[in-house]
Amino acid sequence: MRRTTIATLTGLALVGVLTACGSAQPGEAVPAQNPGQAGAPTSAAGGGGGAAPSGPIAALMEKSAVAMKAKKTAKVTVVGSGPKAADVGGNGLIRFDGNEVSLSMTSKTPGEDGQPPSDTKMLLVGGAMYVEAPKDGSVPPGKKWLKIDPKGTDIMSKLMGGLVQQMRDSADPQIAIKKFGDAGTLANSTPGTLDGAPATKHKIDVDMKKLAERTTDPLQKLGLDILLKSGMTTMSYDFWIDGQDLPKQIDFSQLMPGADSANGISVKYSNWGEPVDIKAPAESEIAPPIQLPQPPR
Repeated sequence: MRRTTIATLTGLALVGVLTACGSAQPGEAVPAQNPGQAGAPTSAAGGGGGAAPSGPIAALMEKSAVAMKAKKTAKVTVVGSGPKAADVGGNGLIRFDGNEVSLSMTSKTPGEDGQPPSDTKMLLVGGAMYVEAPKDGSVPPGKKWLKIDPKGTDIMSKLMGGLVQQMRDSADPQIAIKKFGDAGTLANSTPGTLDGAPATKHKIDVDMKKLAERTTDPLQKLGLDILLKSGMTTMSYDFWIDGQDLPKQIDFSQLMPGADSANGISVKYSNWGEPVDIKAPAESEIAPPIQLPQPPR
């Protein structure tokens, strides 16, 4: 599989994480927490422990989760900025059906070996991921999609299934709330206006060490450990929420250790509650599982 496809999977996993994190108390500013204040995070237990989310941040996230699942659908637009993220972006649709989450995304990913950025289509339906097949003759004619199933036995599903499951869990607000735990702190909330409509901006600080301690997914834990070793101990997000407790925009910007300028990602939500068309490809369009070359006997 092309490196571009793997990069797109990783980018969409980030979109899923951001999708799940927002919530708000519209039009009402929430004071910053102080140590010892009710709802302030407590020390996390080692080895994946840590308290469940509580206080203002838990209330915000729960209200947003309820609102998102009530509306069920939205349009999502992702825009990257900065030297390492300018070529990252995409747009798509999301749908919540009870405990099921479906996504349809077209993502822009950086080119390989000096090539320009390219677009890759992806679907998440029924817990499985479908990635647009490369147009390099590596799949049979008429086959348009590669399937990655966390429960699959083929090599690609085994390699990438964990990332697909992580994205699916992150895009489910209630699962994400439990995983986020006490690693996040509500720093402040400011009523304002976004795109000409009233909204509240909530700044959330994330303790990377606590998040790594809570994480049980090996792939996510590896990524967090790499960031921690690079000297990155906290992340901050700005969540814009409208008057119906629905996310409008999530902004993330981070100056990595040793970098001269920050890289950022903005995720914008719109068209909440409007009809969307997200469905799995026809079986006849799915390429056979990728097989690794066998050594000569």
